[in-house]
Amino acid sequence: MTTSKDREYVAFPAALYGLAALSTAGYFGLHFTGAHGVYDLGVMVAVKIVPIVTLMFALLRCERGSWSSYTLWMFVGFVFAMCGDIFMETWSSDEVANKDFFVFGLASFLVGHVFYIVAFLTVSTGIAAFSGVCFGSFAVSVFLYLRPSVAQQDEKLIVPVLAYCLVIAAMAWRASARVGHHRSTALSQYSGMIGAIVFMVSDSIIAFNRFNAPIPNAKVLVMVTYYAAQVLIAMSVHGAVLPQ
Repeated sequence: MTTSKDREYVAFPAALYGLAALSTAGYFGLHFTGAHGVYDLGVMVAVKIVPIVTLMFALLRCERGSWSSYTLWMFVGFVFAMCGDIFMETWSSDEVANKDFFVFGLASFLVGHVFYIVAFLTVSTGIAAFSGVCFGSFAVSVFLYLRPSVAQQDEKLIVPVLAYCLVIAAMAWRASARVGHHRSTALSQYSGMIGAIVFMVSDSIIAFNRFNAPIPNAKVLVMVTYYAAQVLIAMSVHGAVLPQ
């Protein structure tokens, strides 16, 4: 059952979440109707980051008065996610030949996940060994399966890809460790955990599409899951730290 605190947290930045949804629809409209070919890279990058920037404003509007450590660390994480979006959009563009932008994007998202982890740890430092083993095993299994293909494309990517796999698994682990904690609402706990899992799904699609075999409609699947994950993670700020 939704509590009054839950309703207050969700309703407060509702307009910003609506704007994020509209800007996401605009990005899809440009990218998947062929209209993106009309615009240069700068326009596409700007359109892509608008949903994330909007969510950043939503984060800062979710609390009256001073912001909690959870909110501030999440905000920094979203800043790096925005940088990752810029690099990844640049990497996927035909206008730019330098494919190092993929590594830059990977590094930006990795740092962003570290800040998400720090945010989750401000609420709960419980072990949650079972979920840690599950997420860690999944990440290692994906890496071991893709490692030969990664090495074949570029051996320099082996360490960055492994590091990213481990960090995003750790992020999902710490998000799940908050479930059941008395300092947060159920909405905050489950939106954070589900968002982290969906983020892992999104990045797994990217990895398999790039290093294993082309996946039909991969771009659509990646962006739908990515934006969904970021919205859910942003929602976890609402009710993340309840009064003692």
